[in-house]
Amino acid sequence: MMKGLLFTLESFIAVLMVFFIIILLFRNPPVSSDYKIINYKLKAYEGLVTLDKTGELRKYVATNNVTAINESLNSYIPGFLNRVVVIYDDNNSLTEEPSLTYANDSISVSYFLSGDFDDYKPREVRVFIFGSVTSSWLSTTNTAVNTTAAGGEYSSIAIDSNDKVHISNFESGNRKLTYCNNTLGTWNCAEPDTMSNVGKYTSIAIDSNNFVHISHQNFPSAGEGNLRYCNNTLGYWTCATVDTGGWLGWHTSIAIDSNDKVHISHWNGTSGGSHLRYCNNTLGSWTCTNVDGFYGGEFSSIAIDSNNFVHISHYNWVGSGLRYCNNTLGSWTCATVAQYTIGIYSSMAIDSNNKIHISSLNISSPSYLNYCNNTLGYWTCTNIGSSEGHTSIIIDSNNKPHISHYRSYVGYSDEGYINEGYIGYCYTYNFSTWNCQNVSYIGEPSETYDIGYGRNIAIKKGRIATSNSFSSSIHISYPNVPTYDLMYAKISKSYSYGKL
Repeated sequence: MMKGLLFTLESFIAVLMVFFIIILLFRNPPVSSDYKIINYKLKAYEGLVTLDKTGELRKYVATNNVTAINESLNSYIPGFLNRVVVIYDDNNSLTEEPSLTYANDSISVSYFLSGDFDDYKPREVRVFIFGSVTSSWLSTTNTAVNTTAAGGEYSSIAIDSNDKVHISNFESGNRKLTYCNNTLGTWNCAEPDTMSNVGKYTSIAIDSNNFVHISHQNFPSAGEGNLRYCNNTLGYWTCATVDTGGWLGWHTSIAIDSNDKVHISHWNGTSGGSHLRYCNNTLGSWTCTNVDGFYGGEFSSIAIDSNNFVHISHYNWVGSGLRYCNNTLGSWTCATVAQYTIGIYSSMAIDSNNKIHISSLNISSPSYLNYCNNTLGYWTCTNIGSSEGHTSIIIDSNNKPHISHYRSYVGYSDEGYINEGYIGYCYTYNFSTWNCQNVSYIGEPSETYDIGYGRNIAIKKGRIATSNSFSSSIHISYPNVPTYDLMYAKISKSYSYGKL
């Protein structure tokens, strides 16, 4: 009798357990999104393994080329997902990390490489995968740097290897070149050039030893200009006239090659037809030559690629529009990138693949901020948003462009006539959608001609061809119109990543 009861009880318990298991299975079936996430990870890992087998992954890692790695994963990870590739050594990230909120917002896959990387130190390639991306300002600080004698005109900004900021600018009240930095923690300003009537159209660069180099214009009289150059490589400032004998030194732009040699582009506006002018000291002394023909050379911007070839963008007033020149074949070749209305206030930057990116103003009505690149092997251009020019472009560690520019609003409201000026900032994650907003209100400008020329924004440390080090913030210099005090904005970004 007892055995029968026990058997019945055990049977009842067994049935009850099966019943509860069935309930649990139907109540909590496997979630399809879990399978998707596992599949995303497996596919990303498969892509990295395949790339490693070809030998390309190690080559890309050796040069911190996260863009090439990312593009190689296109056929493995669905296009509607976003991803960021980061390379690490045993202590730090070597490329820019995303500010991710983990949990369900993102997943990551790591792939480890050992081999000939700095005495066989390992490298980790980590792929972050996430949904939609939104961004907001983590912090924006605007600081007055130079309030002396209208000291904010024609400013240019650069960052050294210690993430310290250096700004060259023109004090119109004293007609002097001024240089400011925060290397000691607070802002200090000095006058590098003792000559009178100097400092217009400044451009600044930092070399591999953190020495500062500045190009600018000496304007002794109306209709006359000379190209000036200053550096502090000896521990103190020395300056010299580089190019003289006409209407020279307008719209200067400076860059430094991997040998710390200096290259400067500027406008030769001498009568008989203006030209793009190029100077360098690669042989120890300065040599200058006209590069591109009649009515060109204005709003020039110069950059050096990883092979020490020189690239220059500029504007031609007579029909051509935005022009681009390089000496990659051993001699200068020039071509029109975009015609007629596009090209004023040009600014150029080069990415890690030696592709060219140019921002400028499209002076059609209304006027637009314009962006061009040759990343596909040919030039493509697009209008981004309303602008009045003074553009400046940089490329971040992910080869994405960031552009500062001047924009204004003129119109009427209930309070009457409005004339408001802003420093604007635009960036993109995918080259198709641009995010733009105002960085700072700069007053009601009666004149905006002297805000800056192509070097008002910085993220890459130095302005040298071999630099692969980047600041974690965007740095912008600008004047506070109409007083023209020199201002500095440091912008840090926070990102919100959508769930998978």
